[in-house]
Amino acid sequence: MLIIFDLDDTLVKTTESIIPSKLDMSFKKSLSTSPALLPQLMRLDSMALSSDAAIDEFGEINELDQGVICDIKTHMQDGDLEGIDVECSESANEVLKILSQDHNLCLVSRGLDSNQRAKIKKSGIETAYFSEIIFCQKDKCADYEMLAKKYSDHPLDVIVCGDRVALDLSPAKALGYHTVQMCQGRGSTSFDYFADVDVKIIQLVELFDIILNIERKKFLRKL
Repeated sequence: MLIIFDLDDTLVKTTESIIPSKLDMSFKKSLSTSPALLPQLMRLDSMALSSDAAIDEFGEINELDQGVICDIKTHMQDGDLEGIDVECSESANEVLKILSQDHNLCLVSRGLDSNQRAKIKKSGIETAYFSEIIFCQKDKCADYEMLAKKYSDHPLDVIVCGDRVALDLSPAKALGYHTVQMCQGRGSTSFDYFADVDVKIIQLVELFDIILNIERKKFLRKL
């Protein structure tokens, strides 16, 4: 079976361990004269589907110049993780190690190559467990299809695990794959497109039972 993972808020606790520090650093570089506004930005981000969306709303509420908004976003995206303790999801390496013994694991993450690799390195995620790692800038559908053709014989032999429904799971469901939503970080506020989510989990270890159920159904279909 092919199992495709997202990175942010699936294998790495991006929203929990990276975003608050990055927002604080970016805010202080761009709006150091208005420290009282920082809690508001943090609060907006905790409810948003992306930091960009939170920053845009923050700028609209406070009638900020577009240049200031662009500055905050630029600092957010600079990939500087100095002094930030990047955490991986609970038991991530243990789960990946066990799954890699019987399945092909791939990572498809949206973002700049250098930024995403920095997160992986600081979090301690072991890249050796993945058959392929892809960093994309647009829709993930083409990458999903390419990996499926290479590592599986049928759409029902593919699982995609990610946190955001529209970005990670809807493209997979459109291709007929099994979809698992990690309800962590952005995934905890992503409630759209219910039909595109087969199973919701809060810990990666839950994947073992999901895989067993899929394989059991596959066996019964052959009888």
